[in-house]
Amino acid sequence: MNSENLLSRTRDLSKDIMGKFLVAREPSTLLSNFGEIKVSLPPKYSELASAFENNVTALVETIGIPVTLALAATQGRHWQRIHTAQRIRSRMIDANPGESEASLEARRNDHALKTATEKMHDFCSSREGINIIANDACAFLSDSLGDSNLSVAAAELMLQGTVLIWSALEVLTRDLFEAIINSDPKRILLVMQDPAMKQRLQSKYTLEELASVGFDLSSSLGSLLSSQQDFSDIRTIKAALLPALNSDAAVATALGDKRLWVLCQQRHVILHRRGVIDARYLEATGEQRPIGSRLSVTTAELELQIETVISAGSILLSAAVKHAA
Repeated sequence: MNSENLLSRTRDLSKDIMGKFLVAREPSTLLSNFGEIKVSLPPKYSELASAFENNVTALVETIGIPVTLALAATQGRHWQRIHTAQRIRSRMIDANPGESEASLEARRNDHALKTATEKMHDFCSSREGINIIANDACAFLSDSLGDSNLSVAAAELMLQGTVLIWSALEVLTRDLFEAIINSDPKRILLVMQDPAMKQRLQSKYTLEELASVGFDLSSSLGSLLSSQQDFSDIRTIKAALLPALNSDAAVATALGDKRLWVLCQQRHVILHRRGVIDARYLEATGEQRPIGSRLSVTTAELELQIETVISAGSILLSAAVKHAA
């Protein structure tokens, strides 16, 4: 197969595979802008940013496992091919005068390993080698989809990606709310102006609950409140964080993004209805899907969800510093 045909086949295979498996950018690239913001944060917020980064990175690495395994298997096969060839060629190395058989064998093996390593590096760095490895990895994944169980698992992995990226946002917003109220307890009065939040946030506590924060609400009110509040719904997040951040316009825009709303609804359907779509989901999202069908999330949709959550996280942390007490 000539290089042009190989490149064409690689593109066709890549397009097909990228529709079923997440071939995401490196986490460091996805989080590059976020990383720039993190370095300017004070310690109490920098720790939250680091935890958020770790959660997003873990998500990308977890959902990308099939591609990682395919690449490892492909590279392993090419390494075996190259190394075996060099082991055969090394048999042509003659013994030095007085050299033992064991010493000769070790020298041959060392030579084969060194030469194979160099050739493998050259192969993986060349345009042709990159295309061959990409093509073989895609073929590996394509073949795996022939197994119905693996095909179902691939689709399920995308759904779990949606749950995990929402969880990253949920953890960040809960921890951020806790840090803000701990630093400035008076801000809870702004939050409580929302009737919905006034009903959700408990204002009476047992001795045991007060003891858990050392009977000192001046620096731990946020900890007490966040431990009792569910942040799994975007409406709760908006109701809690927007007033706590002085109704910052950028925060309002970020949390009002329809993509976050849909992500929240999808997370609910996946966790509470095993991904089966009902009338409530269709009414909430406006999507046109058959009731009773199973929710599907494409890799493109998941990547957009990841980017949206990272952007929202950056805006929330920046606003927290901007409106710090």
